[in-house]
Amino acid sequence: MSERPEKVTRKDLENSFLALQRDLTGVSEERKSLLVAGGVASGLVALLAAYLFGRRKGRRSRSRVER
Repeated sequence: MSERPEKVTRKDLENSFLALQRDLTGVSEERKSLLVAGGVASGLVALLAAYLFGRRKGRRSRSRVER
């Protein structure tokens, strides 16, 4: 009627887990470089925005000398 299933050995499980770990490590390395690049880019944009808004506020609060 039904066949007996094959037994899963410790070596089979170890091989499966090692393959899964290698796949996940590769994906995380790819994502890590993308996250670092995104972080640097957003930091530069924030720094530029702070500089520009600070300059604008400085122009408004400067007093004018009458001649």
